Amino acid sequence: MKILITGFEAFDGMAENPTDLLVKEIRNGCIRISPDVDLRVVTLPVVFGDSFLLLEQQINSFNPDYVLAFGVASGREFIEFERIAINCMDAQIAD
Repeated sequence: MKILITGFEAFDGMAENPTDLLVKEIRNGCIRISPDVDLRVVTLPVVFGDSFLLLEQQINSFNPDYVLAFGVASGREFIEFERIAINCMDAQIAD
């Protein structure tokens, strides 16, 4: 099984993005993954066009069975699954 996991670099004054920390922990072997899983982890840039392009390239080159794309929603108290994603590219912070 092949799994692609993505996070994002820090943005909007964040010292660190927890999704990037997750990617780094997996990459450094701090989070154990089954040896039966072919895993690729990637930190995406926080730039609209660049992040999608890199994600698309990773999907096309790796051909994963699953993609787990993590992001941050400031102010939320729990991890939540996004059922419907609508990206209007209308962020209130600089891209």
